[in-house]
Amino acid sequence: DAPLVPSPQVVLLMHLAALCTLALHPALRPALPCARAASVTMALEGVPPELAKQVVEAEARAATGRTPRVAGTAVLGLLAAASAAVAAGSLAGNEQAAALAEDVLPFGSAPLSLLLDAGVGGACLWAYAQEMQTRDENLDRIWTELQQRRAAAGGANRAERRAKKVARERVFTGGGGFAASSPPPPPPTPAS
Repeated sequence: DAPLVPSPQVVLLMHLAALCTLALHPALRPALPCARAASVTMALEGVPPELAKQVVEAEARAATGRTPRVAGTAVLGLLAAASAAVAAGSLAGNEQAAALAEDVLPFGSAPLSLLLDAGVGGACLWAYAQEMQTRDENLDRIWTELQQRRAAAGGANRAERRAKKVARERVFTGGGGFAASSPPPPPPTPAS
């Protein structure tokens, strides 16, 4: 009996399965889109809902250009996946994929293209994971800074601090002279 040797198509599928397994590795799991919402929730765990919105908005203002970077990464990753699918089809013996591969694949070589696509796809996953890690670190940093500012101000927000300042000024100007005229109108209440 001759030993069972897998066909090139089976070997290719085994390699693609290994790449998918690596992509689902726990270290890369935060890079997956389904983990993004859970990641924001975990990053803001323990933050009151009214302040969580402020923290997220402040982080969005601080991270200029994230949306185009993530979109570009996604587009590049999808192009690499499409190219890999054509290369895999070509290697599997699909005539239509082989005809398309001659026109589309870089270097005209399906194995080389598949290798290149795996590298580009991995780089896209890594770049996306870095963006999400930076976002989570920024959320933590902004929340910590907000807590420090609130503690330094005695827990009061800007409108409350302004109202206290105006009240102190009224106390100091309560004597005679020019300040004996009617007190200034109270500050407008902040819109919630």
